[in-house]
Amino acid sequence: IYLVRDPRDSIIGRHKTDDLRDFGIDYPDTNSEREQRAISWKYQYEMVKATPQPKNWLPIRFEDFILDQENTVQKLEDFLEIPLCRIIVRKDPVGRWKTDTDQHYFDLFRESMVESSYTEGLPE
Repeated sequence: IYLVRDPRDSIIGRHKTDDLRDFGIDYPDTNSEREQRAISWKYQYEMVKATPQPKNWLPIRFEDFILDQENTVQKLEDFLEIPLCRIIVRKDPVGRWKTDTDQHYFDLFRESMVESSYTEGLPE
């Protein structure tokens, strides 16, 4: 199961992997926390792309799980062949980038956003 999230929302919040140097991975210096998070997101996305896709592979978008949980959980149940519980989720983490006033888009996202169908609001 491969869970992907819109990078514009992902970089708004803090994550354990924000600073790749904590994991021995060097990257260009930046004073921008958002850019640091963007680089980390892109690095992790590229790691998944570079890994041979297993025979049993199910991509799930975070937004689909939150906004369309019933259908998404059904896909997971079909894939795993076991029943799953539904959980209460908050919808506010989805689309935060639309009202965010700080930088939340970086050109390095473009290709991966298109590949993952995150094209709404994508700059020309």
